[in-house]
Amino acid sequence: MLGVQEGAAEGNMSSIGEVIASARRDRGNGLSAPIVVLLGTLVILAAAFFIYYVPHYLLQFNQASYDVYWPRRFGLLPHLFGGTLALLTGPLQLWTGLRRQYPRFHRWTGRVFLLGVSIGVCGAIYLAFTTTFGWAYGAGLLGLATAWVATTGMAYYAIRSRDIHAHRRWMIRAYTVTFAFVTARVFDDWLPLPQSGSNIRLVNDIWVSWAVPLLVVVVVQGMLEISSRSKPASRHAS
Repeated sequence: MLGVQEGAAEGNMSSIGEVIASARRDRGNGLSAPIVVLLGTLVILAAAFFIYYVPHYLLQFNQASYDVYWPRRFGLLPHLFGGTLALLTGPLQLWTGLRRQYPRFHRWTGRVFLLGVSIGVCGAIYLAFTTTFGWAYGAGLLGLATAWVATTGMAYYAIRSRDIHAHRRWMIRAYTVTFAFVTARVFDDWLPLPQSGSNIRLVNDIWVSWAVPLLVVVVVQGMLEISSRSKPASRHAS
C-alpha cells in the first residue's frame, strides 16, 4: 500500500514537474512556481470560505440564523450559491497547465464559472436594491455586480474572439472581483474598523473588498505589459 502511495506521489510530482517545465519553455502561456503557490493559496482560502460560512445558511434555514437577511433570503441564497460556484471553479480557469492538457475540461469549468457569476450577479442586484444598510452599501454592492459582469463578459468576449492573452487577463480580473466574497469576510473579521451597529464598517467592507484589489490587479497588469513591450525595444536598441 505504501509503495502504491509513493508511486502515485512520484507520478503526481512528475506531472507537476512536466507542467512547470513546459511553462518555462513557453513563458507567455505557462505557470511559474510563485503562480502555483498563489493558485494553491486561492483554492485553500476559497475552500475555507465555503466550509466556514456557507453551511451556516444552508443548514440553519431560519430567521434567527439569517437575521436581517431573512426577508431577502431568496436573494441572498442565489448570490451565495453563484458566488461560491465561481469562487471554487475560478482557480481551474487560471491554471494554464490544466488548460493545455485538458482543454475540454477547461471549457466546461469556464461554463460553470459563467453560470456561477450569472446567478451570483442576479442575487447581488436584488440585494443592492433592497438593502437595509443604506445607499452607500447598496451602491458598493451594485458596483461589485457591475464589475463582475463587465470583467467576466470581457473574458468571454475575448475567448470567443480567440484572443487568449486578453482572455487570460480579463479572467484574472473577473476572479479578483469574485474573490470579494473572501476579502469582504476577511476585512469584516480582521480590519480595525467601526464595530457592528454602524453601517460605516459594512460600507467599507463592500467597497474595499473588490474595488481596491481590482485596481491593484489592473495597475500590475499594465506595468507588466509595458515592461514586456519595452524589453524587446531595449534589446533592439543595444
